[in-house]
Amino acid sequence: MKMQRALLCLVTLVFTVLHVGLAIAQATDPLPSWNDGNAKRSIAAFVEKVATPGSPDFVPPAERIATFDNDGTLWAEKPVYFQLLFALDRAKELAPRHPEWKDKEPFASLLKGDVKSALGHGDEALLEIVMSTHAGMTTIEFEKTVKDWIATARHPEIRRPYAEMVYQPVLVRLPEVNFVDDKEGKPVGINSHIGRRPVAAFGNSDGDLQMLQWTTAGQGARFGLLVHHTDGEREWAYDEDSSVGRLDKALTEAEIKGWTVVDMKRDWKVIYPSDKK
Repeated sequence: MKMQRALLCLVTLVFTVLHVGLAIAQATDPLPSWNDGNAKRSIAAFVEKVATPGSPDFVPPAERIATFDNDGTLWAEKPVYFQLLFALDRAKELAPRHPEWKDKEPFASLLKGDVKSALGHGDEALLEIVMSTHAGMTTIEFEKTVKDWIATARHPEIRRPYAEMVYQPVLVRLPEVNFVDDKEGKPVGINSHIGRRPVAAFGNSDGDLQMLQWTTAGQGARFGLLVHHTDGEREWAYDEDSSVGRLDKALTEAEIKGWTVVDMKRDWKVIYPSDKK
Protein backbone atom coordinates (compact mmCIF):
# COMPACT_ATOMS: atom_id res chain seq x y z
CA MET A 1 0.00 0.00 0.00
CA LYS A 2 1.40 3.41 -0.90
CA MET A 3 0.43 6.50 1.03
CA GLN A 4 0.59 8.46 -2.21
CA ARG A 5 -2.99 7.52 -2.96
CA ALA A 6 -5.55 10.25 -3.45
CA LEU A 7 -9.27 10.03 -2.88
CA LEU A 8 -11.23 9.92 -6.12
CA CYS A 9 -14.53 11.76 -6.25
CA LEU A 10 -17.34 11.01 -8.68
CA VAL A 11 -19.57 13.95 -9.58
CA THR A 12 -22.54 13.66 -11.90
CA LEU A 13 -24.14 17.11 -11.70
CA VAL A 14 -21.19 19.43 -12.27
CA PHE A 15 -22.08 20.22 -15.89
CA THR A 16 -25.74 20.85 -15.08
CA VAL A 17 -24.83 23.28 -12.31
CA LEU A 18 -22.32 25.12 -14.48
CA HIS A 19 -24.63 25.20 -17.48
CA VAL A 20 -27.39 26.82 -15.43
CA GLY A 21 -24.86 29.44 -14.39
CA LEU A 22 -23.78 30.04 -17.97
CA ALA A 23 -27.38 30.55 -19.02
CA ILE A 24 -27.87 33.42 -16.57
CA ALA A 25 -27.27 37.01 -17.70
CA GLN A 26 -23.69 37.75 -18.74
CA ALA A 27 -23.32 40.06 -15.75
CA THR A 28 -23.44 36.98 -13.50
CA ASP A 29 -20.14 35.09 -13.50
CA PRO A 30 -20.61 31.30 -13.11
CA LEU A 31 -16.95 30.98 -12.06
CA PRO A 32 -16.40 34.06 -9.86
CA SER A 33 -13.29 32.70 -8.15
CA TRP A 34 -11.45 32.41 -11.47
CA ASN A 35 -9.54 35.12 -13.32
CA ASP A 36 -10.40 35.55 -16.97
CA GLY A 37 -8.07 33.46 -19.09
CA ASN A 38 -7.73 30.35 -21.23
CA ALA A 39 -8.42 27.94 -18.35
CA LYS A 40 -11.70 29.59 -17.36
CA ARG A 41 -12.80 29.95 -20.97
CA SER A 42 -12.01 26.32 -21.79
CA ILE A 43 -14.20 25.08 -18.92
CA ALA A 44 -17.09 27.33 -19.92
CA ALA A 45 -16.80 26.37 -23.59
CA PHE A 46 -16.81 22.64 -22.84
CA VAL A 47 -19.80 22.85 -20.51
CA GLU A 48 -21.68 24.94 -23.05
CA LYS A 49 -21.25 22.48 -25.90
CA VAL A 50 -22.04 19.30 -23.92
CA ALA A 51 -25.03 20.79 -22.07
CA THR A 52 -26.75 22.65 -24.90
CA PRO A 53 -29.59 20.68 -26.60
CA GLY A 54 -29.06 20.54 -30.35
CA SER A 55 -25.29 20.88 -30.04
CA PRO A 56 -23.38 18.19 -32.01
CA ASP A 57 -21.48 17.52 -28.78
CA PHE A 58 -24.57 17.37 -26.54
CA VAL A 59 -24.30 14.80 -23.73
CA PRO A 60 -27.47 13.56 -21.97
CA PRO A 61 -27.54 14.55 -18.29
CA ALA A 62 -27.20 10.96 -17.07
CA GLU A 63 -23.93 10.64 -18.97
CA ARG A 64 -22.38 13.91 -17.78
CA ILE A 65 -19.92 12.33 -15.40
CA ALA A 66 -16.74 14.04 -14.26
CA THR A 67 -14.04 12.51 -12.06
CA PHE A 68 -12.03 14.62 -9.63
CA ASP A 69 -8.88 13.65 -7.79
CA ASN A 70 -9.08 14.89 -4.18
CA ASP A 71 -5.66 15.74 -2.72
CA GLY A 72 -4.13 18.68 -4.55
CA THR A 73 -7.19 19.14 -6.78
CA LEU A 74 -10.07 19.75 -4.37
CA TRP A 75 -8.03 20.60 -1.26
CA ALA A 76 -4.40 21.07 -0.25
CA GLU A 77 -1.95 18.19 0.11
CA LYS A 78 1.15 19.74 1.67
CA PRO A 79 3.34 18.97 3.56
CA VAL A 80 1.83 15.47 3.36
CA TYR A 81 -1.65 14.13 2.69
CA PHE A 82 -4.05 15.15 5.44
CA GLN A 83 -5.15 11.56 5.89
CA LEU A 84 -1.57 10.83 7.04
CA LEU A 85 -1.55 13.84 9.37
CA PHE A 86 -4.67 12.39 11.00
CA ALA A 87 -2.84 9.09 11.52
CA LEU A 88 0.19 10.85 13.02
CA ASP A 89 -1.96 12.81 15.47
CA ARG A 90 -3.88 9.67 16.31
CA ALA A 91 -0.64 7.80 17.07
CA LYS A 92 0.36 10.48 19.59
CA GLU A 93 -3.06 10.24 21.20
CA LEU A 94 -2.84 6.46 21.53
CA ALA A 95 0.77 6.42 22.76
CA PRO A 96 -0.09 6.16 26.51
CA ARG A 97 -1.78 2.83 25.76
CA HIS A 98 1.35 1.56 24.02
CA PRO A 99 4.45 2.07 26.19
CA GLU A 100 6.38 -0.23 23.84
CA TRP A 101 6.22 2.46 21.15
CA LYS A 102 8.90 4.48 22.99
CA ASP A 103 11.54 2.05 21.74
CA LYS A 104 9.90 0.87 18.52
CA GLU A 105 10.19 2.56 15.14
CA PRO A 106 8.58 4.36 13.47
CA PHE A 107 6.68 5.30 16.63
CA ALA A 108 9.79 6.21 18.66
CA SER A 109 10.78 8.93 16.21
CA LEU A 110 7.21 10.11 15.84
CA LEU A 111 6.72 10.52 19.59
CA LYS A 112 9.96 12.53 19.78
CA GLY A 113 8.56 14.94 17.23
CA ASP A 114 10.85 13.71 14.47
CA VAL A 115 8.24 13.08 11.79
CA LYS A 116 10.82 13.10 8.99
CA SER A 117 12.70 10.15 10.51
CA ALA A 118 9.45 8.34 11.23
CA LEU A 119 8.38 8.64 7.60
CA GLY A 120 11.88 7.79 6.43
CA HIS A 121 11.34 4.15 7.32
CA GLY A 122 9.38 3.64 4.10
CA ASP A 123 5.98 2.36 3.09
CA GLU A 124 5.96 -0.48 5.60
CA ALA A 125 6.39 2.00 8.44
CA LEU A 126 3.60 4.16 7.06
CA LEU A 127 1.34 1.15 6.81
CA GLU A 128 2.13 0.23 10.41
CA ILE A 129 1.21 3.73 11.59
CA VAL A 130 -2.04 3.68 9.64
CA MET A 131 -3.02 0.18 10.77
CA SER A 132 -2.23 0.95 14.41
CA THR A 133 -4.30 4.13 14.38
CA HIS A 134 -7.26 2.89 12.35
CA ALA A 135 -7.80 -0.59 13.79
CA GLY A 136 -9.87 -1.68 16.78
CA MET A 137 -12.86 0.56 16.07
CA THR A 138 -16.26 0.11 14.57
CA THR A 139 -17.08 2.22 11.53
CA ILE A 140 -19.28 4.44 13.72
CA GLU A 141 -16.47 4.95 16.23
CA PHE A 142 -14.01 5.70 13.45
CA GLU A 143 -16.35 8.25 11.88
CA LYS A 144 -16.72 10.04 15.22
CA THR A 145 -12.96 10.02 15.75
CA VAL A 146 -12.35 11.61 12.36
CA LYS A 147 -15.10 14.22 12.86
CA ASP A 148 -13.72 15.14 16.29
CA TRP A 149 -10.22 15.49 14.83
CA ILE A 150 -11.14 17.61 11.84
CA ALA A 151 -13.28 19.88 14.04
CA THR A 152 -10.27 20.92 16.11
CA ALA A 153 -7.06 20.04 14.24
CA ARG A 154 -5.13 22.70 12.36
CA HIS A 155 -2.59 22.56 9.58
CA PRO A 156 0.94 22.30 11.08
CA GLU A 157 2.35 25.12 8.94
CA ILE A 158 -0.33 27.71 8.24
CA ARG A 159 -2.61 26.90 11.21
CA ARG A 160 -5.84 26.85 9.23
CA PRO A 161 -8.50 24.24 10.10
CA TYR A 162 -8.30 21.46 7.50
CA ALA A 163 -11.94 21.97 6.56
CA GLU A 164 -11.01 25.49 5.42
CA MET A 165 -8.30 24.25 3.07
CA VAL A 166 -10.60 23.20 0.28
CA TYR A 167 -10.15 25.11 -2.97
CA GLN A 168 -12.84 27.73 -3.53
CA PRO A 169 -12.56 27.72 -7.37
CA VAL A 170 -13.61 24.06 -7.59
CA LEU A 171 -16.43 24.16 -5.03
CA VAL A 172 -19.23 23.99 -7.60
CA ARG A 173 -20.90 21.09 -5.83
CA LEU A 174 -19.61 19.06 -2.92
CA PRO A 175 -18.67 15.62 -4.31
CA GLU A 176 -19.18 12.19 -2.88
CA VAL A 177 -16.14 10.03 -2.16
CA ASN A 178 -16.67 6.61 -3.68
CA PHE A 179 -13.31 4.88 -3.40
CA VAL A 180 -9.58 5.32 -2.87
CA ASP A 181 -7.05 4.57 -5.59
CA ASP A 182 -4.19 5.97 -7.66
CA LYS A 183 -2.47 5.82 -11.05
CA GLU A 184 -3.61 2.86 -13.21
CA GLY A 185 -6.06 1.85 -10.49
CA LYS A 186 -8.20 4.92 -11.04
CA PRO A 187 -9.68 3.96 -14.44
CA VAL A 188 -10.32 0.46 -13.10
CA GLY A 189 -12.06 1.81 -10.02
CA ILE A 190 -14.13 4.31 -12.00
CA ASN A 191 -15.31 1.68 -14.44
CA SER A 192 -16.13 -0.84 -11.71
CA HIS A 193 -18.22 1.72 -9.82
CA ILE A 194 -20.13 3.43 -12.62
CA GLY A 195 -19.57 1.24 -15.69
CA ARG A 196 -19.02 4.29 -17.88
CA ARG A 197 -16.11 6.36 -19.11
CA PRO A 198 -16.36 9.94 -17.76
CA VAL A 199 -16.49 12.85 -20.18
CA ALA A 200 -14.17 14.98 -18.05
CA ALA A 201 -11.37 14.39 -15.56
CA PHE A 202 -9.62 16.77 -13.18
CA GLY A 203 -6.32 16.11 -11.42
CA ASN A 204 -3.02 17.65 -10.37
CA SER A 205 -0.31 15.00 -10.43
CA ASP A 206 1.26 12.08 -12.24
CA GLY A 207 -0.98 9.89 -10.10
CA ASP A 208 -3.89 11.19 -12.17
CA LEU A 209 -2.28 10.57 -15.57
CA GLN A 210 -4.01 7.28 -16.38
CA MET A 211 -7.40 8.69 -15.35
CA LEU A 212 -6.92 11.64 -17.70
CA GLN A 213 -5.64 9.43 -20.53
CA TRP A 214 -8.56 7.03 -20.26
CA THR A 215 -11.17 9.78 -19.96
CA THR A 216 -9.98 11.86 -22.90
CA ALA A 217 -9.47 8.82 -25.16
CA GLY A 218 -13.22 8.24 -25.40
CA GLN A 219 -15.42 9.19 -28.33
CA GLY A 220 -17.19 12.54 -28.48
CA ALA A 221 -16.41 15.71 -26.55
CA ARG A 222 -13.87 15.13 -23.77
CA PHE A 223 -12.14 17.37 -21.26
CA GLY A 224 -8.97 16.96 -19.22
CA LEU A 225 -7.66 19.45 -16.67
CA LEU A 226 -4.59 19.64 -14.45
CA VAL A 227 -4.16 22.00 -11.52
CA HIS A 228 -0.54 23.20 -11.51
CA HIS A 229 0.54 24.44 -8.09
CA THR A 230 2.45 27.63 -8.91
CA ASP A 231 1.53 29.94 -6.03
CA GLY A 232 4.20 29.82 -3.35
CA GLU A 233 2.73 32.82 -1.54
CA ARG A 234 -0.93 31.88 -1.11
CA GLU A 235 -0.36 28.10 -1.14
CA TRP A 236 2.65 26.03 -2.30
CA ALA A 237 4.58 25.94 -5.57
CA TYR A 238 5.68 22.47 -6.67
CA ASP A 239 5.71 20.01 -9.56
CA GLU A 240 8.37 17.58 -10.78
CA ASP A 241 10.60 17.70 -7.68
CA SER A 242 7.85 17.17 -5.13
CA SER A 243 7.55 13.96 -3.12
CA VAL A 244 3.82 14.67 -2.68
CA GLY A 245 1.72 15.44 -5.75
CA ARG A 246 4.61 15.10 -8.20
CA LEU A 247 3.71 16.62 -11.57
CA ASP A 248 6.02 15.75 -14.45
CA LYS A 249 4.81 13.22 -17.01
CA ALA A 250 1.20 14.40 -16.82
CA LEU A 251 2.25 18.00 -17.47
CA THR A 252 4.19 16.95 -20.56
CA GLU A 253 1.25 14.92 -21.84
CA ALA A 254 -1.13 17.80 -21.19
CA GLU A 255 0.82 19.90 -23.68
CA ILE A 256 0.71 17.09 -26.25
CA LYS A 257 -2.97 16.20 -25.77
CA GLY A 258 -4.25 19.76 -25.36
CA TRP A 259 -5.54 19.31 -21.82
CA THR A 260 -6.27 22.48 -19.85
CA VAL A 261 -3.56 23.37 -17.35
CA VAL A 262 -4.61 25.67 -14.53
CA ASP A 263 -1.84 27.97 -13.33
CA MET A 264 -2.97 28.46 -9.74
CA LYS A 265 -1.18 31.79 -9.29
CA ARG A 266 -2.48 33.24 -12.55
CA ASP A 267 -5.93 31.64 -12.89
CA TRP A 268 -7.42 31.64 -9.39
CA LYS A 269 -8.57 34.90 -7.81
CA VAL A 270 -8.89 33.20 -4.44
CA ILE A 271 -7.70 29.81 -3.23
CA TYR A 272 -9.48 29.13 0.06
CA PRO A 273 -13.08 30.10 0.88
CA SER A 274 -11.95 32.36 3.72
CA ASP A 275 -9.89 34.38 1.22
CA LYS A 276 -13.15 35.89 -0.05
CA LYS A 277 -13.75 37.71 3.22
